[in-house]
Amino acid sequence: MDKLSKLMLSRAQKLQNYLQNLLENDKLKPLNTKDAPEKTAFEAMTDLSNIDELSVGLPNKLNDRAQMLFSRLSVYFESGMLFKLQNDKKTWNPQAAFQEGDFYPLIAEDLLVKFTFPEMTLIEILKLKESTLEKTLKQIGLVTKDGTQILAFKPHPDYIFLITSLLPDPWLKTQSEKIQTKLLVLLGDY
Repeated sequence: MDKLSKLMLSRAQKLQNYLQNLLENDKLKPLNTKDAPEKTAFEAMTDLSNIDELSVGLPNKLNDRAQMLFSRLSVYFESGMLFKLQNDKKTWNPQAAFQEGDFYPLIAEDLLVKFTFPEMTLIEILKLKESTLEKTLKQIGLVTKDGTQILAFKPHPDYIFLITSLLPDPWLKTQSEKIQTKLLVLLGDY
């Protein structure tokens, strides 16, 4: 079982234990009271007015910088994975993932899946539809809802940012282009 699945299973088990403890408690209150725990559904931000804050406090080391920038995208998209080109210049290994605002650092051994991407320039954004990659992302639980769009962009020759979103095309196109442009600037000098 890969690390992301283990983390998700662990969280589901904690939630199940919490709910079981609530049900066993004789002093349960109706859910509409002020004391009931509130868990809101994740909703990706569409307001890009604070996009300049992506650059605040970035480390100088390229790998740390890429991971920090990637983690900051977790509020703008439902899920994503960061890939780094390996020394053999053929293999893309996962470095990190996020899902519904939660960030997970990864190592290649966490996911026993080979990831391949088509050739990409630094300025293009690929929309991945009905691909093997889409099926893989569904299997590992990164894509969970119908209508999810998968985009990949390469703001640095050694990194690919793969993101998923439920936004309709016109808004997603604008949002992803602005974020990609910002990432090109922030990773371009390395």
